[in-house]
Amino acid sequence: MNWYIGQEIVAIESHKQGVFKKGDTFIIKGLKNSICTCKDVSIDIGKTSINHLTECQNCGVNWKNNGTWWFSEKRFAPLDYDISELTDILEKPIEHGVDKLRELANNYFETL
Repeated sequence: MNWYIGQEIVAIESHKQGVFKKGDTFIIKGLKNSICTCKDVSIDIGKTSINHLTECQNCGVNWKNNGTWWFSEKRFAPLDYDISELTDILEKPIEHGVDKLRELANNYFETL
């Protein structure tokens, strides 16, 4: 994945300790190669940790951190703003048209 600082991302799974939930969105604050044997990318989403150790959830390796809570890239996906479905819906003609809407409105006001 080509991550970059400032990129909008979404959690694709919930954190076991409740730090974030699936669907939460973040902006990448920092990136670094993980120190463990997994060799993935660690992402800073702006969370801090009072424990100055980070543990890889994949291989269990621990390393010191500077208070930044780093998370595996495997927990996130880029936030996709594909609006093609919305565009398709907006381009469809209105089924009932103006006359039908007027009729519905008149019927509604007659019941008041």
